[in-house]
Amino acid sequence: MSSERDELAGPGGGPAPIASAPAASDAQRLSRLASFPEQNPNLVIEIDGASRIRYLNPIARERFPDLVQLGLEHPLLSDLGEAAARIGSAAGAFLAREVDLGDRVFEQKICPIADDTGLGLRIFATDVTALRRAHEDIRRLAQRVVEAQEAERLRIARDLHDDAGQALTALRISVKLLVDDLPTEQAGLRAELDGIVGLIGETHERIRAIARGLRPPMLDTVGLERALRSECQAFAERAGIVADQAYATPLPQLSEAASTAVYRLVQEGLTNVLRHARADRVRLVLGREPGGIRVELEDDGCGFDPRLLVSATGIGLRGLRERFELLGGGFVVDSRPGRGTRLLGWLDGLEPAP
Repeated sequence: MSSERDELAGPGGGPAPIASAPAASDAQRLSRLASFPEQNPNLVIEIDGASRIRYLNPIARERFPDLVQLGLEHPLLSDLGEAAARIGSAAGAFLAREVDLGDRVFEQKICPIADDTGLGLRIFATDVTALRRAHEDIRRLAQRVVEAQEAERLRIARDLHDDAGQALTALRISVKLLVDDLPTEQAGLRAELDGIVGLIGETHERIRAIARGLRPPMLDTVGLERALRSECQAFAERAGIVADQAYATPLPQLSEAASTAVYRLVQEGLTNVLRHARADRVRLVLGREPGGIRVELEDDGCGFDPRLLVSATGIGLRGLRERFELLGGGFVVDSRPGRGTRLLGWLDGLEPAP
């Protein structure tokens, strides 16, 4: 199975949907690779204009002795016709793609060559299996780190709610009992203790808010949509900003990690609106995509230059990108000074809700 990456290029730029002209170093490197194919530690394969294999270097013959027999039917050379059509005939043009053979993965650089049979292809193939496995190991490790962070958030939130919350409740009741037992002539002390009771109540509410921010109970009890509606309603009441919402029905069935990623995007976005955007209105859209989900949060605030994500806000947005990419999706920030900000995240490969 081959997967072409966004690295098709040619010196004319043109309408190629992948990239503009390749850097000179890329073309020079391919030229140098072609100058000593017999000594090249990677596979070098040449296909003539009649779609026949005309050359294999020693490592290609050793690794794939059936290449000549199978020709373009070999899995290593799958979809070469489409690749040739995309490259064209311009000098210096090339296409980069990956071919997954199941047990091995090869990165290929394909460029056009001409001979007396017409326009052919020269293929440089590098075994990147170990690199891809290392990347996958890193991805799994990063996902475990995110899961551990969420588990720790949940534990701290429960401790705050159960231990600190109960202790403050008991303290408030005890002080109230003291107030009730005071003689009427000690009005000054009664007022001071009433103030302490009020301070305890405010502290309790702040701790509850911190616990909800760490891990909202509604996300685990009533689901993503209701948790988001509650978050938006609380934001609108707190900030005095209109929060429009739109939800697809039915939503795909989301894993706990996916639900958390979507919720964190909305939570981070609303926090940034409150702190930085000076917006009058925000709009949340949670929609279905073919086999996936799309979440979009947009405000009409002051906007910013996304290249300057160096503050604490930037760290939060970069963390969102990592969350979505770890789950096989993506995340982008679309913003310009004076034009508001749009956060967009998407997840693929999800099953529809029953």
